[in-house]
Amino acid sequence: MNAANQSSKRLFILLTIAISLIIAIGTYAYYITQKQSIIQEKKDDLKGIASLKADQLNQWHLERHADANVLVKSPFFVRAVQQLKNQGITPILEHDFYAQLQLFNKYYGYDNLILADTSGKLLVSVIETDSVLDDTTARQISQAIKSDKIYFTDIYFCTQHNKYHYDIIVPVWNNLPYPLMVVIVRIDPEDLLFPIINSWPTESPTAESLIAKREGDFAVFVNSPRHSSQQPLQKKIPLTDTLVPAVKAILGFTGFVEGDDYRGKAVLSYVHQLKDMPWYMVVKIDKSELYKELNFRTGIILLTGLLLIFITSASLVSIYSFRQRGFYKYLLAQELALTNSETRNRTTLYSIGDAVITTDTKGVVMQMNPVAERLTGWNEKEAAGKAIGKVFNIMAEQSRQIVQNPVERVLAEGKIVGLANHTLLISKQGHEIPVADSGAPIISAEGEILGVVLVFRDQTAEREAQHALEVSEERYALVIAASEQGIWDWHVDTNEVYYSEQWKKQIGYEDHELKNDFNTWVEHLHPDERESCQDAVYSYLKQPVEHFVLDFRFRHKDGTYRWIHNKASSLINNEGKVIRLFGIHTDFTEHKQAEIELLEKQQAIEAQNEEYCALNEEYMSVNEELKTTNENLLTAVEKAQESDRLKTAFLNNLSHEIRTPLNAIIGFGDFLGGPDLDREEQRKFVAIIQRNGFQLASIINDIVSMATIEAGQEVLREMETNVSEVIEVVHQQYLKATNLKALEFIIENTLDETEAQVFCDETKLTQMLGNLAGNAIKFTEKGNIRITCSLKGDMLHFCVNDTGIGIPKEFHRDIFERFRQIEPDSSKLYGGNGLGLAITKAYAELMGGEIWVESSTGQGSRFHFTIAYKPLHKKEGKKTMNTMKELDKDDKKTILIVEDEYSNYFFLELMFSKMGIVPIVAHNGQEAIEIIKSNPLIDLVLMDLKMPVLNGFEATKQIKALRPNLPIIAQTAYALSADKHKAIDAGCDDYLTKPIRKQDLMAALAKYL
Repeated sequence: MNAANQSSKRLFILLTIAISLIIAIGTYAYYITQKQSIIQEKKDDLKGIASLKADQLNQWHLERHADANVLVKSPFFVRAVQQLKNQGITPILEHDFYAQLQLFNKYYGYDNLILADTSGKLLVSVIETDSVLDDTTARQISQAIKSDKIYFTDIYFCTQHNKYHYDIIVPVWNNLPYPLMVVIVRIDPEDLLFPIINSWPTESPTAESLIAKREGDFAVFVNSPRHSSQQPLQKKIPLTDTLVPAVKAILGFTGFVEGDDYRGKAVLSYVHQLKDMPWYMVVKIDKSELYKELNFRTGIILLTGLLLIFITSASLVSIYSFRQRGFYKYLLAQELALTNSETRNRTTLYSIGDAVITTDTKGVVMQMNPVAERLTGWNEKEAAGKAIGKVFNIMAEQSRQIVQNPVERVLAEGKIVGLANHTLLISKQGHEIPVADSGAPIISAEGEILGVVLVFRDQTAEREAQHALEVSEERYALVIAASEQGIWDWHVDTNEVYYSEQWKKQIGYEDHELKNDFNTWVEHLHPDERESCQDAVYSYLKQPVEHFVLDFRFRHKDGTYRWIHNKASSLINNEGKVIRLFGIHTDFTEHKQAEIELLEKQQAIEAQNEEYCALNEEYMSVNEELKTTNENLLTAVEKAQESDRLKTAFLNNLSHEIRTPLNAIIGFGDFLGGPDLDREEQRKFVAIIQRNGFQLASIINDIVSMATIEAGQEVLREMETNVSEVIEVVHQQYLKATNLKALEFIIENTLDETEAQVFCDETKLTQMLGNLAGNAIKFTEKGNIRITCSLKGDMLHFCVNDTGIGIPKEFHRDIFERFRQIEPDSSKLYGGNGLGLAITKAYAELMGGEIWVESSTGQGSRFHFTIAYKPLHKKEGKKTMNTMKELDKDDKKTILIVEDEYSNYFFLELMFSKMGIVPIVAHNGQEAIEIIKSNPLIDLVLMDLKMPVLNGFEATKQIKALRPNLPIIAQTAYALSADKHKAIDAGCDDYLTKPIRKQDLMAALAKYL
């Protein structure tokens, strides 16, 4: 018994051990099976989702391609673009394109539609605030043209609009080797593309789908990662980080990939490149989520095994019972897993907006979404298990014949199959519903067909809209045919135009002789009314009212013009834009001509009445005119008498001014020839003759200057000038005169060295200061003379102040008129010809300034004048004034005197001989040239400008050509500044005005010898 018990015990122990081993081995095998099942299930989910998203993206891509083709391959659109290319953008063309692009954009739901030329210039945009293209789009246009097809850009962030763009650039061709324009279809990826990528069919805390692309040495995520706050195109991974699935996809891996994602989390992924797009699809899930269920099941399995082993040692019955319960748990777990999988698939199926039916490999219905239930009339429970042909019953709309079910074709061909056009779905209730779309195979990981997904949509609304349009067109055609008026119809949004047969007959044409084109109307308008009529149309399109009414002249075939009354009504869309104009033409030429004749007769009568009134008014005004004329004549006589009086006084004064120095010159000249004249008297008489000679020259200079001013020939000869030096020259010139009258001569110059450097007419500025200084000295017997200079804004201000007799206020304006003096007899006391102030005033105004006086009787005078300040903006040291230096008599110099007047060259010969200079005389310019050629020892030329044979200007040019460095000093009796500049331009180095003073001649010689 004990042995039996022992044996039973051993048998029990062995049986327990055997069963325990079997349980352990079974537990491990079950764990392996569960692990592989869960992994395979997740892989199938990932691959299915990846395939679904890839198909959605490919389908989306194809639809966008088709949309673009619909727009740019429309004959009307291409013709309109050709017209725009030929004529350029006009308000009407811009409106037409805007209306058509806006309608297309509204229907398809894009972000924007843009028409641009091939250089990247924006012409028309649905978004009216856009006037230029962003830089990225402008660069992509050239790539699109090179590709010779519809061009999809990559997604990019536009800083101009602060948003992401995905553009389709479509060249518009018209049988030419180059495109006419380009149309840019702009998509907002955040509205139309990213939702497709980011959606996930089931709830998952870690799963996500990403689109990646390559940028240099980085993988860039196109959409925003689910577990990152970074925006699209911001997340970048180096290609050296090969553990990241997106990097592996870019490096060429396809299929299932394990690695670490951008967060460093271990993930399982399915990766592949998208068809016809530069992107890579990455569908992934965290391994922690993947193994979460496995870990849970593993714990249950291990615990169950241990419990089984423990209970086996107690009772085989208990072990059997426990194993049975474990087996049931296993079945329950599998059922739960299957239920979860079905729930995920059903959620995906129900989220699709179109009708969807799934079948098995025999075409038996397995699932259908609510949209499919509504269209077929079958609910999912009723349809499950039935053949697809029973539930999805279709036939050809026109032939009414049953057509092959697309599911059968998919199962037979193993590829996506689309329904034929004009297909009707017969619902369970017998309703006929027009449908369209396609079927696609469900393929396993091993490439086997597991079933079919049938996707379709209701086309009833589309068909009704099309039918309504066709009915409307038929009615419209009947109305046109029945009307006797000239009828026209303009589709503003497409620019299509129709003119009825009667419309063309009104202007003498048969129906086939005129094109149904908008330009036909424009070309037949009268040229005087063409622009105004087009403006009227454009204004109406911008602000439409109830009716568009317009009268105009229209050219007949015979060349005459008919008067047309046009009245039209408009069709306006929801945005208030005119999309269609329909109107009639009425010929009212006869009525218009009668109206014109009546109007002309009325105008003739009115004109005759006006003429009579005008004659009466003319007669009444004659007396007034005669009266005014008499008054004007009296005033003119008074002015003429005053002018004659002034001129007479001036001529008398001028005669006195000229004869006084001339009398002294002639009188003391006679004394010089007397036999009893000693040397002291001789020097005194010579000084008197010289002083009166220079006074006479000054009078002549004033007369010449006034003559050029009166003739309007006085011009500015501006040059680099040092204002401080000009003031110093005037100071030195009149210092002796002030000393003789015991007057203090004061200079107050506030200009610094830089400010004094200006651009002006130095000669005129010197003459102006000299005139005012001379007058001040003339009318001042005691006190001082003061010259001040300062810079005030953009003007140079000068003032010459004296303590003389002063000027009564009533003469302040008159003294600046020529021939005017304070009193007619003032010249007898103080001398003067009355021209100095007039010349100074003219010069001040010529130099951009003005002149005025502040003075009263006995209080002295302050003469102010200004000139425009034109700085040179450079610092130069003060020029050193030329001073006369003694010539070295031992250094014999030779001077050529070119002069045709005997007294002049005799004077110069005599002067040079006493100075130790060898003089040579030439009597004309040609003789001077010959002497220069034969005598290389000549050191300087003193050239007269007015001579016979060859004048001094031409002679100077030829001498300078022979000896460029030979100094030439011009001498002339002409005192005009223009002569000086002309001489300098001819090549002269300096200029002396006759009569030549010895000190001026010596200064010039010292400068060049």
